[in-house]
Amino acid sequence: MEPDSPGPVVRSLATQLRQALQGCAQHPAGPLAAFDRCHDALAAGDLTPAEFRAVGELLADHSRERMAADGATPATVLREQRMARFVTALFGIGSAPPVLPRVLIGVVGKGRDCPEQVIGLGHRIGELIGRRRDRLALVTGGLGGVMEAAAKGAKEHGGLVISVLPAAAHRPSRTHGHADLSIDTGLTVHSRNVVLASTADALVAAPGAHGTLQEMLVASDLGKPVWAVGDHAVRLPGVDYLPGLDAVESKLDGLFTQVGTDLQDD
Repeated sequence: MEPDSPGPVVRSLATQLRQALQGCAQHPAGPLAAFDRCHDALAAGDLTPAEFRAVGELLADHSRERMAADGATPATVLREQRMARFVTALFGIGSAPPVLPRVLIGVVGKGRDCPEQVIGLGHRIGELIGRRRDRLALVTGGLGGVMEAAAKGAKEHGGLVISVLPAAAHRPSRTHGHADLSIDTGLTVHSRNVVLASTADALVAAPGAHGTLQEMLVASDLGKPVWAVGDHAVRLPGVDYLPGLDAVESKLDGLFTQVGTDLQDD
């Protein structure tokens, strides 16, 4: 028979496991060691199978409450999604909640008549985002050149790609076929650029023309990180011009330093 409410042993084990999971970045063995205590208690008859599952359910419920709480930051939501997925799998209590990337990375650059080296750069930027598919989603303008190259690179590594398109009558080139979600804004290209730059949490800019500069200016004016890589003819204030893709990779990973900081603060 399932217990009506968790007993003190269940609550104590859940608290211990929660603390171990929070410290897992510093002590990778912590979560498994705590799980072993629960498993040993089950094997010794100190926990029933229902109580064993109840430990995991308490942990998963706690994570869901923190995700739904007012003021939950993207970092908190990301961390708690992972926590819930881990414990529901570990305790066999059903499927984990769906995990969607929480940070949207816009990639902008030359569209029409894009040089091959810039297309290659866009593809590699997309790959960096796609490899971090559990943390990032790619947002592009949905057309050719850098937009298509970045989307293709991300999809080759299982990434999620969102296209923010101008109205069909204002598209200077065909849409690419690599988007998971395409949003037709019904706007001109320049207005679409404002939507894209406003939507992204951070922007990576390959060399481009006036549209790229517009997107960089809008994002920078909104206080978003803007990282430029490649040979840019114009340098804009508020933009961080990086020496290469290694620096872009470091910036992308640096977005999640705050996750660890939030974990300590919480």
